[in-house]
Amino acid sequence: MWRNRSLAGLNILYLILDGIRIRVRAFGKGRGCIGCPCLLWDGRREVLNVALGNKETYNSWKGFLEDLRQGGLTPILSSLYIMVVLGF
Repeated sequence: MWRNRSLAGLNILYLILDGIRIRVRAFGKGRGCIGCPCLLWDGRREVLNVALGNKETYNSWKGFLEDLRQGGLTPILSSLYIMVVLGF
């Protein structure tokens, strides 16, 4: 249910794209995880999406961002700061 919620109409101030390596019990070893937390104009924080990915590759990020768009996230016309942290 959480992953299928609509992202349309969110007033996003900051959007952060980040990748980390976490230990996933089902696989028994470290796996890449990419996520997208954001700060809304009203001060609330939201996590828009989290997904397992093999690496922080172009294809992983492309699929991740396409999922956000399909969820209803629209281009942000106001101030937007995107921080991409790679290699962690």
